[in-house]
Amino acid sequence: MIKKVPILGVGILILFLGSFAIWFSLKSAYSQHTNLSHLGKWSLSYKSPNLGSSSTFLSDNAMSCPSTRFCMAVSLSGKAIHWNGSHWSTPIVIDTAARNITRSSPVTTLSSVSCSSAKFCMAVDTQGNVFRWNGSTWSKGVLPIKFSKGTYVDSISCPSQTFCMAAELAGKIFKWNGSTWSKSAALSPLLAIESVSCSSTTFCMAISNTTGDMIRWNGSTWSQFKLGSRIHNFSSISCPTSKFCMTVGNQGNVVRWNRSTWKSFSLNHQIKTFSFLSCPSTKFCMTMGPLIKPANIISETYIWNGSTWKKIPSPNQANEVYSLSCPSTKLCLAGSGSGSKIVEFKAA
Repeated sequence: MIKKVPILGVGILILFLGSFAIWFSLKSAYSQHTNLSHLGKWSLSYKSPNLGSSSTFLSDNAMSCPSTRFCMAVSLSGKAIHWNGSHWSTPIVIDTAARNITRSSPVTTLSSVSCSSAKFCMAVDTQGNVFRWNGSTWSKGVLPIKFSKGTYVDSISCPSQTFCMAAELAGKIFKWNGSTWSKSAALSPLLAIESVSCSSTTFCMAISNTTGDMIRWNGSTWSQFKLGSRIHNFSSISCPTSKFCMTVGNQGNVVRWNRSTWKSFSLNHQIKTFSFLSCPSTKFCMTMGPLIKPANIISETYIWNGSTWKKIPSPNQANEVYSLSCPSTKLCLAGSGSGSKIVEFKAA
């Protein structure tokens, strides 16, 4: 005799099995998407592009890598080099005003570069000259700006070839629309805008190096707000999306923004300033800073895995690194202080 299974029981069993299958599929997909186990092991290698003398990479904004097959870097002496995934090009002079200066007395220097692809980069020098890369050659333009003593353009960010923002230390911000530059904002000179990062035409975030203020772009206007009375002296910001920014600054402070709130992390108070930061995604960032010891100065490197920061191997000397860009969660490139080395961080 065959027993009949109650219809209600069969329904519950099918519902349970179906829910389990959906949960397992989602779990597997999520695990594959967020698998960051490779963050634990990194190797360092050094490349030696010949930039010659007086070619220091100035800041954390002096290198831009939009993909693992392309990077652009600019130097103190007005030179630019690009990387094709394996080799660095021969350096060329793109800023003749910076060509004959010395490290001890910089007047006009290439200060920042940003690339949205291998066919579009925009570089800017301290006096407001801009240089556009089209994939093969550079052309020159000028920002609509009048400079006073002690001010200069410090940072540029280009999420696409039709949109860039360039920030000047004395509070002025300029916008590129694909054909011309215009003034986007004239903020207080006391802000000392140190860095700007744009994830799209409708979202940018800039940071103050003196007041702890953040300045946010919503696609039409800039709004200013203070992060915290005790948190200031920021040096770099990176926003891979409109819902995530990371910023670094003095005394080993690192601050994360998730669209509604800011959270502060303290990595190492012995590090006076984390100067370099790059976040290709919300699940990965790299930052570096000098650690001063009695006998010497070394650099320390940390990575963000989506929830915590972790220390990884660093270059031997802090002054070897003057810029940083990470095109992926498995590759970061840093420019050296002498201009003679490129440090490649690769995840195992």
